[in-house]
Amino acid sequence: MDLKAVVISGEAPESDDDTASITTGIGFPSVRTPNYCGTIITGEAPESDEDGTSLSSISGAVDAMTCPPYAEVKTLKSKKSSVKYNSLLHKKLRECNETLDKDIIQITEGTVVNDVQELSAVNRQLLRSELVLQEAVCQLRNASNKSKSASNALNTID
Repeated sequence: MDLKAVVISGEAPESDDDTASITTGIGFPSVRTPNYCGTIITGEAPESDEDGTSLSSISGAVDAMTCPPYAEVKTLKSKKSSVKYNSLLHKKLRECNETLDKDIIQITEGTVVNDVQELSAVNRQLLRSELVLQEAVCQLRNASNKSKSASNALNTID
């Protein structure tokens, strides 16, 4: 499996076979995870003849809800065994830099974790709202059909 990121300007390919021969791009270090939550593909939306009544948005959102929770990926930082300058000032600077680094990491991780939780809650609420709206549409269609059949029944009585 080729683990290179590829950026292609223009339209998205019409089929998966078009992307099989692409091997250019800048390689990124691979991070192995047991399962992937999803893949973001930019470009043109898929073309279909459906009238928009499919539940693809719900199934996609439900699939997104089955993703494992946000997990921290820690990078190992190697300390240099040989320090160029070993004065008291440089030791204090290194300590301050390490403290600053820890603080920045803690702030960003906290922000990311909170935002992931907030987005998950909003996503769940949107799913509920979508299901309620679909149920309302179904009930309105049923009421409209019953109204038409009642109107037809009254017209046949005349």
